[in-house]
Amino acid sequence: MARDIKVHTGYYDLGEGRKEPTAWVETGSLLKPGPLDLVDGLASKYLRYEGIDDDGRPGDRPKDLPERMTQRQILAIYRDELLHYGRPGLSAWGENMGTARFAACMKWVREIVDEAFPGLKGYTR
Repeated sequence: MARDIKVHTGYYDLGEGRKEPTAWVETGSLLKPGPLDLVDGLASKYLRYEGIDDDGRPGDRPKDLPERMTQRQILAIYRDELLHYGRPGLSAWGENMGTARFAACMKWVREIVDEAFPGLKGYTR
């Protein structure tokens, strides 16, 4: 006999002290992110609203982007960003950047991922 899936209940915060009752079910999915997926997750969190939409200052490292992160931190951010934006939205973080700025940001975030996951270095998928 199949086990029933538990329904969770709680409140959704609407802001300004207002809450709304909500209910949800939890699922478990095996995620298999590749290096560029992890880069998109970090870039989505730290660079989505970067605000530089031209190539005027491509070499300025964003001040909010950490120098290094642990594997657990990277995976937690990836999961949260994936849940919030979905797969197509996750990779849309650099849409408003110029080409040189986007390339510089990709390099910085990829360095963070490669340092935390040395086994992913050199792979794109």
